[in-house]
Amino acid sequence: MEIFKQSKTWITLGIAALALLAFFVYQYGGFKQFDWSMSLDDESEEPYGTVVVKQVLENSIAQDSFRVLDKKINKSLPESPELPSNFIFIGQALLLDTNDVDRLLYFVENGNTAFISSMTIPDLLMDEVFFSPCDTLYWEDYPTYYDTAVVTNFVHPDLRAETPFTFPYVVRNKIQDTYWEQIAGHVFCGDSGYPTVISQSPDSAIVDMIRLPYGDGVFYLQTSPIAFTNFYLTKERGQAYVERAFSHLQDGPIYWDDFSNVPAAVGRRKNWANNNPLEPKQGPLDYVLSQPPLAWAWYLLLTLGLLYLIFRAKRQQRVIPVLEKSRNTSLEFIATIGRMHFSGQNHRRIALQQMDLLQSFIRSKYRLSFEKGDANFAEQLSDASEIDKPTIEKMFLLYTNIKSSNFTSDKTLIELHKLTDYFYKNCR
Repeated sequence: MEIFKQSKTWITLGIAALALLAFFVYQYGGFKQFDWSMSLDDESEEPYGTVVVKQVLENSIAQDSFRVLDKKINKSLPESPELPSNFIFIGQALLLDTNDVDRLLYFVENGNTAFISSMTIPDLLMDEVFFSPCDTLYWEDYPTYYDTAVVTNFVHPDLRAETPFTFPYVVRNKIQDTYWEQIAGHVFCGDSGYPTVISQSPDSAIVDMIRLPYGDGVFYLQTSPIAFTNFYLTKERGQAYVERAFSHLQDGPIYWDDFSNVPAAVGRRKNWANNNPLEPKQGPLDYVLSQPPLAWAWYLLLTLGLLYLIFRAKRQQRVIPVLEKSRNTSLEFIATIGRMHFSGQNHRRIALQQMDLLQSFIRSKYRLSFEKGDANFAEQLSDASEIDKPTIEKMFLLYTNIKSSNFTSDKTLIELHKLTDYFYKNCR
């Protein structure tokens, strides 16, 4: 009986130790961890970041035509560019002050396009852009509704898809209900056609994208930025939606706003806090400057700080600026897409795309084309490229097996990559 009790104790301790070990392995790198929060950060490679859409736009036009605004809009966005241009913002909330709003309005008024995808829109901006066809109506922030997903389709027949686009909020492969934004129904007054509906839910009156003309330009407002995240840009349906949404842009330079993105809660609080934007707000120094002793103390502090900077600067060497190394954004874009496709476990698709590129290379360089059953292809390619015939036969045998099967393992994909990489590096 005593031996049985000791064995039971050791078994219990062993199970506890294994459970503790499994917890630490899972918590600290044993499995890939993703941040599933809706960050909409254009530097994030997490599922709901927007680095992919930024790099897609950057690589789709000339390098000097994609310009990142890393300062406030009124300091970085030109009022009237030389060419018709586009301002693009994709994020939770666009934080603007009166100077930023004026600069953006001048930009659009001069014949340019502003594409804004966000969960809230500044009141300062909409007071200038929106006019109501009905005297009693006015603009309000985006109202919300509770559902499992955004379901939408384009209104124009050339852009409408056969089946609507669906964007659920997925967290660890599970769909979660959440709040979504929409354009308020009351802003569409009568049959005036203003604002113009670009996309909406086919089974309800939920509108998520509209067109607002302003001067010689136009604003496009979209309330579902989830559609532009990394998670959906790696899927064919997500790519199709983004391509159709961006078809409304002009052919010209793109100004990507990298500065104004703030959390949605901050944007709603800052952009809608003051019902009268022209009313001056009391600053934190108003009370200090209104009291003479405090004012003198404040001025004395500023004077001492200025003197410290003047005399301290003379005794120190000037800071040597660090020059950032040149970056190849094309390689970063390829690496990002590669990691996302590999994490999607669609190895067969990657293998077929890799062989399509190889066959295109062979046709262009050696004027040879692979046909199934052609016994002379491997010998002809071996003579032309000086790669041994068994390696070529093995590579195209793998390709034939992958093409005829529905599943491709990690090992097969890696082996095919080694063979094609050897071919590229050693062919004549």
